[in-house]
Formats: sequence, structure tokens, C-alpha cells
Amino acid sequence: MSIIKTLEQLGQNPGMSPETLSVQQREEIQRLKDSALFINASMNISDPDEPDDSPDPDKNPDR
Repeated sequence: MSIIKTLEQLGQNPGMSPETLSVQQREEIQRLKDSALFINASMNISDPDEPDDSPDPDKNPDR
């Protein structure tokens, strides 16, 4: 399970609706989501929901 999906589920728990979160809590959740996106990108982890458009080195042996 990805970090982002886990954060989204935490945000959907009863008693944790966006209306009941403080501005600081909402900002912290957004920072964590941004960090998770950065970590996924920097580790080159592909999101299963996203199409894989990266070049496949096996398909171009000349490179």
C-alpha cells in the first residue's frame, strides 16, 4: 500500500473529516502527501494507477 493511499484513508476515518481538521492538521497532511510524492518520484517507484511511459531498455538494445 502506498503512503499516499494510507494518508487518504487516514483522512477518511470517522471523526477525521476535513471539516473537523484544523488548518495545521490539513497543512501537515498535505506536506506528508507532497513528501510521499517526492519520495516515490525520487525512488522511481511507479504508481500502479499511472501508465508506465518510461523507456524500456530491453526494447532498445542499441542504447
